[in-house]
Amino acid sequence: MFERSMWVAPCTLLPTCRPRPGDLRLHYIGGGPMSQLVNPVAGRISSRYGPRTHPITGKRTPHTGTDIAAPSGTPVKAAHAGLVTASRRDGSRGNWVGIRGDAGPTTYYLHLSRRRVAEGARVGAGTHIGDVGSTGTATGPHLHFEVWTGSTHTDPQAYYRDRGLTLGTAGAAAGGSGRPVLREGSTGQHVRDLQQHLKAHYPAYARDLAVDGSFGPKTRAVVTEYQRRAGLDPDGIVGPLTWASLGLD
Repeated sequence: MFERSMWVAPCTLLPTCRPRPGDLRLHYIGGGPMSQLVNPVAGRISSRYGPRTHPITGKRTPHTGTDIAAPSGTPVKAAHAGLVTASRRDGSRGNWVGIRGDAGPTTYYLHLSRRRVAEGARVGAGTHIGDVGSTGTATGPHLHFEVWTGSTHTDPQAYYRDRGLTLGTAGAAAGGSGRPVLREGSTGQHVRDLQQHLKAHYPAYARDLAVDGSFGPKTRAVVTEYQRRAGLDPDGIVGPLTWASLGLD
């Protein structure tokens, strides 16, 4: 059967075979034209494609997709029309969906809180395929989105830019951050929330961080280290991108 013999690749699994006639009964689920390309979710880019220091393991590894931070439960849409080649859950990817394009790339959608399509379904561009979550190896709610052309992953932002689109364009679904910008010298409950989250989730470098509501040099150092590992600008300032990456927006 098709779904048992199609996968090879390092981070996300790639189809290597085509279904034989009669292997699958395909049905089409909503959406737009076959050639249409849409944003999978509206949100903030919290980690870009390319080499980065992994925010959990601390190891320097290739980031084969783009992370788009959005509130948990935000609908995730198929970026294009195609065949759902995977709708599964595993340890690191959590809930994930793979779609092989009818006239374009293969795309993958990771860390979903819920999957809403089954393997073998046909979807159109814009079909609701799942919801943003933080399942698997994730530090907060976001969509890890990958674009593969043939057997090679490519920069999703560049892929969209080359087609006149901006990946993750913020819209009403993403909402605005309810958190203020924090920097050294800031005080209050938002600082306390930040310190508590960093201390609880990143003991490798935040174990000794005081949860006192005062943004001092130690808090700045921990924030800078988090930003460096997450592929953000390591300026020690907690703005919308850092809040979103932490899942605290």
